[in-house]
Amino acid sequence: NALKTGKSAPAILNAANEVAVDGFLNKQLSFLDIIAVVEQVLQKADFVDVRSLEDVFQQDDYGRRLANQVLATY
Repeated sequence: NALKTGKSAPAILNAANEVAVDGFLNKQLSFLDIIAVVEQVLQKADFVDVRSLEDVFQQDDYGRRLANQVLATY
């Protein structure tokens, strides 16, 4: 779905997944909660066009910040 959505969705999905997996490895959430965290991030995110590598890095940071906000609720 992230690929179909396009724009910055794949970068945000990847960032959210990395944060959620780290949360699982640090026993902050269960394995199955990884999916829930990523889904919540994708629902909250505003996707933008990605035209440069710098845009990708900015969207990665944005996705990580959103994911950390979601993770804090677990």
